[in-house]
Amino acid sequence: MTYRWEWVLPSGEGVAATLDPETGTEMVYLADALVSSSPRGLKKEGHAVARGGEALATVSFDPRSPICVLREPDGIEIAPRVFPTATSKAAKKVAPTEPKSWGVPIGLAVLAVFAVGLYFAIKSLGIGSAAPGSTVGWRAPNGLFIAHYPTTFTLRPSLLPSGMSGATLEDAASGDAIVLVATAEPSRDLWAIYQRIGPEALANVPRADGVWEEKERRDGTCHGEPGAIVVGRVNNRKGEAARLWGCTFVKDGAAYVTMLATRETTTARDEAKLRAVIDATDLTHLEDMSTQPAR
Repeated sequence: MTYRWEWVLPSGEGVAATLDPETGTEMVYLADALVSSSPRGLKKEGHAVARGGEALATVSFDPRSPICVLREPDGIEIAPRVFPTATSKAAKKVAPTEPKSWGVPIGLAVLAVFAVGLYFAIKSLGIGSAAPGSTVGWRAPNGLFIAHYPTTFTLRPSLLPSGMSGATLEDAASGDAIVLVATAEPSRDLWAIYQRIGPEALANVPRADGVWEEKERRDGTCHGEPGAIVVGRVNNRKGEAARLWGCTFVKDGAAYVTMLATRETTTARDEAKLRAVIDATDLTHLEDMSTQPAR
C-alpha cells in the first residue's frame, strides 16, 4: 500500500506526496512532474518544491508514522486537500485534471478499489469510522496531537510561544470554533498550567473584541484525564454572544488546553458534534518538527 497526500497551492498548482512503506521511498510531485525523492527519513530538512528557481513549498515526512506536512516558504502550513489517500504504486500523478468518461463498469471498479484502499488507510491512521472524505487531519508541528475535523471547518494554525503548537477550527457558517493547544509539560498542577497556557489559547479564539467574562471554574474530566474546567462568555467573530468552555489536562508528559466557543443559539445536538471533534483528537508523541527551518 502506498500512502498519498494532495495539496493545492495558493497559485492553484497541485502538489502530491507519496510514501511507500515497503520500499521506504518518499516522492513529491508538482502537477504530474516528480520534483524530489529519497529514502524514507533521509531528507530531514524536507523536500523542496520549486518552479523555475522559485521556492513554492517544502514537504516533510515523519520518519516513523504515515504523516506528511506541506509548508509555504514563509512557514505557513497548508492543510491537505486529500489526507491521506491510499493508491496503487502506479498512481503517481496529481489529480486536478478533468474527469474522463470511462463508462459505468470501469468507473465502478475504480471506485471499489479506491474505497477499499481508503478504508484501510483511515483505519491505519486511527481516524475512526467517519465517512470517507468527510474529515481531514492536521498534525501539530510539535507532534503532540493530530486533529481530525469536518471539511466544512476552516483550520488556522494558532499563534503561540515557542514550544507550543495549536490550531483554531472554525465553522464559518455559524461562527462556532474550537481551539486546541499542546506543549511539553513536566508539572501536573492543572490550574497553574491553565494560568500559563489558557490565555494563549483564549487569544486564538475567533472574537469580535477582547471581552472575556469568566463564570465558573471547576474540576472535571477531559479525554479521560483529570481536567481543570473554565466556563465563561465571549463575543464571537460576528459579535454574537457565545458560551466558552475550556479544559486543561495532562497526559504522558504533555499539557493540553481545549476551548469551545458556541453561540447562545447553538443547539445541544450541534454542540455535541463540536465536542465530538475535540474527542476525536489523537494525543501523540511524534517528532517535533516545529523547530525545523522552512525552505
